[in-house]
Amino acid sequence: TVSMGVSCYPEDALDAHTLIMKADQALYKAKGSGKNRIEVARGLTDEEMRAGDERGSCLGERRHGEHL
Repeated sequence: TVSMGVSCYPEDALDAHTLIMKADQALYKAKGSGKNRIEVARGLTDEEMRAGDERGSCLGERRHGEHL
């Protein structure tokens, strides 16, 4: 199965770091909602964004400029 989190430039953020962070948080929401889901960052509530900040990123620690 596939779950995805999507964020779009410039609607969701103006820099790469924030775009990735929002897509990552949307991914967690998709995974928590069941299988075969796609969540768009624009659909995240402020509470979901804060929960993502507290949880951390599934991307782990990456240095600036490191490719995914």
